[in-house]
Amino acid sequence: MLNPIFTAPYIRHLTPVLYTVAYQLRDAIRSQIGSSCQVVDMTKPLSQAALELMGQAGLGSNFGSLQGQPHIFAKASKDIL
Repeated sequence: MLNPIFTAPYIRHLTPVLYTVAYQLRDAIRSQIGSSCQVVDMTKPLSQAALELMGQAGLGSNFGSLQGQPHIFAKASKDIL
């Protein structure tokens, strides 16, 4: 049932979305660590990026989870963890 969605042309169509979320993830991590070298717990940023990817690529909705904007789906995913 899901195989027709994951074709090469469709994935190529999603590439700009993937890059956008990847850059947002990079910026969120940079803001978290600043200019110091430190250990970063990647659980929260990666789960936020996954939610954002599902929202933008699958649902066409920007949840703003990597920008710290509260959203009902972000809260629900946080409650699961």
